[in-house]
Amino acid sequence: MSLWTSAVAAQDTVPSDDERAAAQVLFDEGRKLIKEEKIELACAKFAESMRLDNAVGTQLNLADCYEKLGRTASAWINWVEAAARSKKAGQEKRQAIAEERAAALEGTLSRMTITVPHDVDGLEIRRDGELVGRAQWGIAMPVDPGVREIVATAPGKKPWKKRVKVGKESDNVMLEVDKLANAPVEKKTTTLVEDNTPQLAGGIAALGVGAVGIGLGIGFGVLAMNKNDESLPHCLPDDENKCSSEGASLRREAITFSHVSTAGFVVGGVGIVLGIVLIATTPGIGSSDEGDKPKERALIVPWLDPKSGGMLFHTRW
Repeated sequence: MSLWTSAVAAQDTVPSDDERAAAQVLFDEGRKLIKEEKIELACAKFAESMRLDNAVGTQLNLADCYEKLGRTASAWINWVEAAARSKKAGQEKRQAIAEERAAALEGTLSRMTITVPHDVDGLEIRRDGELVGRAQWGIAMPVDPGVREIVATAPGKKPWKKRVKVGKESDNVMLEVDKLANAPVEKKTTTLVEDNTPQLAGGIAALGVGAVGIGLGIGFGVLAMNKNDESLPHCLPDDENKCSSEGASLRREAITFSHVSTAGFVVGGVGIVLGIVLIATTPGIGSSDEGDKPKERALIVPWLDPKSGGMLFHTRW
């Protein structure tokens, strides 16, 4: 049996039939891609095949693929593991090849030593997103060549990050993690939210009452003038207060309507002024965002006298 052409030989666990079938297809695809010199794609197929069915034959092919790709540390550890598994399975030829390839790579491995002189609680070091356990700190560990990113994080500290380039052969990178700076303390602000709805609603209601009062004032004012005009033919031309009984009755009705009109104007004026004050003093109404500089203000002020009335509109900037 060939050392390289079986995906399912000498497996450690027994996967399901579906997993074994998928692993075999991926293995065959990987072998095809190797012949086409599509090394990176082939390595991905072998890695997925091995995840589904952890077979020694697949691991040998994966190690060879990684070595072709220049990932020397990944190739070396797979050669070492495949040699141990082959020995356990009594597969001497595979063991011998895997041991020979691992030994040839070991002397060329590039290594990285991460030192942490300023340890803090909860400190984590990650290399390209993978956790570097504390047991690895300060020890030269085999790493694949290329640009590697080291990130250090800890609660309450600013993340520290550094990218370093690892040479292709026998490089020895020494990396010291800087002391992590304290993260800025988030200021907790308490926002008091005022419910201004009652005041605003009260102002609107007061404006409504005021409008009704003004309307009544105008209506009864008109009635008062009409009754007064009707009484004139029943009164002496040189003295309007000397009238017949019918004229006197009309004059009394005119006076009554006049009083109601005056009361309407007073109530209406007070309602409108109160409504404007309530609305204008409601927080968030009538002020701008720039230093609470007042916005335009408009006032409606009622005016009235015994014979007439009206509204005065006044604006201020």
